[in-house]
Amino acid sequence: MSGENTGRYGRVNPGQGFGQQYDYTADVVLASTQDGALITNLGAVAAIAVTLPPAIAGREFAVMRIPAYSITVTSVGADTIRGGPAAGSYVINNRVITVFACIVDGTWEVI
Repeated sequence: MSGENTGRYGRVNPGQGFGQQYDYTADVVLASTQDGALITNLGAVAAIAVTLPPAIAGREFAVMRIPAYSITVTSVGADTIRGGPAAGSYVINNRVITVFACIVDGTWEVI
């Protein structure tokens, strides 16, 4: 794939949201078209919850807590989040970028 734009993590077709930043101040359900985006709580004055779209292999989202309010990331339906304390949720309490990537349908990996 020499010379081909592969985007982040070597993806041949980065999601429509790739390179975009979405700032949320209240709970939100992400759309599949936001795949590849950075999700933040910039401007929030309280904790928020972010629900990921269905886990389909190849999708990924980066989530960053900016003000000092936690972000709880949850999966939809029977999907799971592997790497968190609970199978379907993950709480971000630190100011770091946390990436949720789907390698296998139905499971989000925290990387």
